[in-house]
Amino acid sequence: TITDARKALRAGDVVWVSAEKRTRGEFEEWFLAGGHNPRWRPPMTDDEAGDHVQVVLEQIPHPQAALFTADHRTGYVIAMVGGTDFSRSQYNRTEQACRQPGSTFKPIYYSAALNSGYGFDTLLNDIPRAEIDPITGEIWTPDNFDGTVQNKVTLEYALVFSKNVPSIDLFKRLGADNVETWARKLGFSTEIIADKALALGASCTYLNELTRAFAIFARNGKWIHWRAVRRILDRDGRVIEDNTVYYDPMLAPADRLDRIYARAGTHPPQVIPARAAFLTSKLLGQEVRHGFASIIRSTGIHAAGKTGTSSATMDTLFVGYTSRWITSVWMGDDLRTRPLGRDDAAFKVVVPMWARYMAHVAEGQPNKEIPWAVPDGVNARDRGGKRGEQADRPMPLIYRKAAPTDQLGDGLGAQQG
Repeated sequence: TITDARKALRAGDVVWVSAEKRTRGEFEEWFLAGGHNPRWRPPMTDDEAGDHVQVVLEQIPHPQAALFTADHRTGYVIAMVGGTDFSRSQYNRTEQACRQPGSTFKPIYYSAALNSGYGFDTLLNDIPRAEIDPITGEIWTPDNFDGTVQNKVTLEYALVFSKNVPSIDLFKRLGADNVETWARKLGFSTEIIADKALALGASCTYLNELTRAFAIFARNGKWIHWRAVRRILDRDGRVIEDNTVYYDPMLAPADRLDRIYARAGTHPPQVIPARAAFLTSKLLGQEVRHGFASIIRSTGIHAAGKTGTSSATMDTLFVGYTSRWITSVWMGDDLRTRPLGRDDAAFKVVVPMWARYMAHVAEGQPNKEIPWAVPDGVNARDRGGKRGEQADRPMPLIYRKAAPTDQLGDGLGAQQG
């Protein structure tokens, strides 16, 4: 750590700097309190900045980043940022880069489990066990974030706090081939390596396809096509291509009537059962309400989503949605040569980025609790499981690093933060 600029610079050096920011709005800048917990800096006016002039050293960033936003009701793509600087790289990382999703893949097979009769309160193993790679023969022992071991945890607790060991237990119960089949229903087109490492998101995926899978959860199981181009007209105003919806506020009344006629009788396919999607959306809402997303909670945005961090922090992701928008953010190393940082998990890196962006995007927009729509025939208080089956008791959604005594209990005691 350099404490004096003279240790790095000499007179005559040409450097990049940025001017001091003299004002700061709400939810614009964050810092890591205690080195690990993201917190917002308070707003600042120009008067509070003082009279001194200050500049900050800048450099070409090593990491790359991408962002994808769509309206999950219409399929309209609202924003697509393929990298940090288009003049340096035209590579579109939202559609062209196949990256490891990490734990953002967990909801894919958790939704399959909910459809197979598992419930929020199903107990899963939380004691690390060695796994043997069937191809290489290597022994692999997955563990949890912070090294937590709680003997047994509920399915809900495992997803909300992204625990790896119980997730692998659930994955093995479902079977890799069944998970692959389910993922194809949700629109994944990339190669899926159906082994145990898939439980932690080892197979790569495209950001826009991962976003669509989460949008299907938001839409209670209905398919969605992304529409980057809404309409094309020729020079005489004739429509060449039209992907608009009839309730698009930019359409003239006559065009709206045309769209009603054009799309009459058409409905998006139901690709997974509505109940499975609804329950998954419910779980993802619990992650934002109780998981490692306090910086989102402080904005007041009602959202559902999931973080993901790949091995060695080469990829960090967050996919989240409100009652209108869905946004995915990614940051990582294009060539997988240098990690972001030893402890740079997604909740420290891209969750604050998502929250800062969405705090402005969602302003003045519907901000309904999630899930906001209950499918026909589904109880709003449904917690999964086979209908009529007695469930295990819920586990409090309060996280802490487990003490040695907790490792010997039933794993269902009150977890004090």
